[in-house]
Amino acid sequence: MNNNCFVGAGLSALFAQIFHWREGDICIYPSTQSNPFNIRRYQLDFKKPIQKFYKSYGSVKYNIHPAKLHDMSCIGGNSNLWGGFFDTQIVKNIDKLTNLGINLIPLNFKNTGSSSNIKSIVQLQQVNGEILNASNYLKPGISNYLLKIEFPDDGINLLFSKSLGSGENSQLFFGKVFICTGVIQTIDLLMRSNLIKKGDRLSLDEFEYELKMSKNRERSNLYKQTIISFSISRALQHYLGLQKSIFNLKYSFPNSIKQFFYSNKKTIHLSVFDNEIILSNDSESQLNSINFGKSIHYCNLRINGKNLNTFIRNINPNLYFVGMASVSQTNPGPISSDIYKLVEEIPSFIL
Repeated sequence: MNNNCFVGAGLSALFAQIFHWREGDICIYPSTQSNPFNIRRYQLDFKKPIQKFYKSYGSVKYNIHPAKLHDMSCIGGNSNLWGGFFDTQIVKNIDKLTNLGINLIPLNFKNTGSSSNIKSIVQLQQVNGEILNASNYLKPGISNYLLKIEFPDDGINLLFSKSLGSGENSQLFFGKVFICTGVIQTIDLLMRSNLIKKGDRLSLDEFEYELKMSKNRERSNLYKQTIISFSISRALQHYLGLQKSIFNLKYSFPNSIKQFFYSNKKTIHLSVFDNEIILSNDSESQLNSINFGKSIHYCNLRINGKNLNTFIRNINPNLYFVGMASVSQTNPGPISSDIYKLVEEIPSFIL
């Protein structure tokens, strides 16, 4: 069929749908009931104190300590717990968000409990004042688990697992296919599809990141860094996993928690073995793996030195991976706007 297909249920999927969904297109959302894989990846779990405990199950083992990656294969994805920050200066069609009723709130301690030295950074909020959760804006779809991608007859064949014990089904697409999955699920899928093979070498980037209490005001971008400051009450609520402020302690300026995103990039290399990803033992990866993943903005998956979408474009130009794995951040700070920019630049016509 010439319809487009969207796989994924987080912020990346929402952005892809905003620009490329048409009537009749197919949306596939992850279903834990359809996941046939039972490898338990404790290192990839994610938990905030009063949020749901997100357990990682998949088809590939990961041995990447001390680097810390996470797996959020659920409806809403990372937007269940993110800070909502978005840099408006690097994108063009911001009206696509406001047309959905998503509010772009300038950062200030009164309205968002935060501020930044980059004045174009806003917080994306729903009409009820909560930080944007993508699951509330996604198009209707069906629950399935994507097992594998195949490339017959110039099309893109997607093989799905239905509910456990009820077998598999497949669908052939001749339109665009957007795979909007997190970094871990993307690597898993590429390995199951034999697009990443034993002996391949992977890499990921992340801007250096630090979280600390500071008494200094945010300065201009003198040191090429992005700073996001939180009031004590907002920092506490973000740590707990609350997506809307429910209390506001009196703000005292010297007591602010600051996120520092520095312009220095760190890179780790990963080696592919039989059904396992292992942190490479080169000195760069071993050094950079310390605190790698702390910002949760790791990105730019490269396969044997090739950027993910460059790698995929050589196989089929109508298959797009949308998410942190497929963007290379230009500036330190929010990564959501980089993903939005990527989707903006994807042509609407079939190649």
